[in-house]
Amino acid sequence: MTPRDASLATMAALLWGFNLIAGKIGVGAAPPLFFTGLRFLLVAILVVPFCQVERKHWPSLFKLSVCFGVGHFALLFVGLAGVDAATAAITLQLGVPFSILISWLVFKESFGWRRSLALVLSFIGVAFLAGEPRNASWLPFVLLVTCTVFWAWSNILVKRMPDIKPLAITGWLSMFAAPQVLFLSWLLETGQGAAITNAGWPLVGALAYTAIAASIIAHATWYSLMQKYPINTVVPFNMLIPIVGVGAGLLVLNEPLTWQKLMGGGLTILGVGIIQWRVARAAMSGKKTNVG
Repeated sequence: MTPRDASLATMAALLWGFNLIAGKIGVGAAPPLFFTGLRFLLVAILVVPFCQVERKHWPSLFKLSVCFGVGHFALLFVGLAGVDAATAAITLQLGVPFSILISWLVFKESFGWRRSLALVLSFIGVAFLAGEPRNASWLPFVLLVTCTVFWAWSNILVKRMPDIKPLAITGWLSMFAAPQVLFLSWLLETGQGAAITNAGWPLVGALAYTAIAASIIAHATWYSLMQKYPINTVVPFNMLIPIVGVGAGLLVLNEPLTWQKLMGGGLTILGVGIIQWRVARAAMSGKKTNVG
């Protein structure tokens, strides 16, 4: 990866790290699914009129909207409403282990004992986070873990996408995702009208950041890199997200730093780091399978 593209990947990861802070503020001002639907709607309004795609590409974009829009983002913001931003930032790192597991299940890519150990460490780390006394329910963690599975699968879908401009992918998947998520909000949530009536700068600012910075800028950048480089070259930059998310959660939202966060975060990041190191080493040596 060139220095310029590495800088772009770093920028996307930083924007996503702060996105958890904006998301936490947003789901505090509006029902989570409603907030997610408004986010997609805003992205679609800003992008779709300027980025047309051929109708033959709509099925692929709709499939991505279900996996990434509903499966990942809807579950992410619902889960985020029930945990600290720092905890969510660490839990989302499970997307990397799940990418390895999906590659094993779908593409028959094998891995050795080191990455097996790393997978175990990652999941044990999240279990520590789930056991934090301040967390009254396991449900937010189940949702966050599940959303990382959809994130991992979405990366594969993006890799298989036809030749569509990254910004167009962001806009059109948002257009397809918005009605799906808003329908779920109508079906499962209440208080949408009050959120709109009482909307202030926290909700407006959170929507603007998550739509423009995290979606349009970060995702368009990420998609362009995913189309240009192998998945395992780009994914390691996600390691910056928990660092930014945890730090911003402590400094901006005054979230407490508990021993569960330290232990769980340390184990999860260690496990993910081992996986990414082994993948990078395999790539440099030209190996594709049977890498520990």
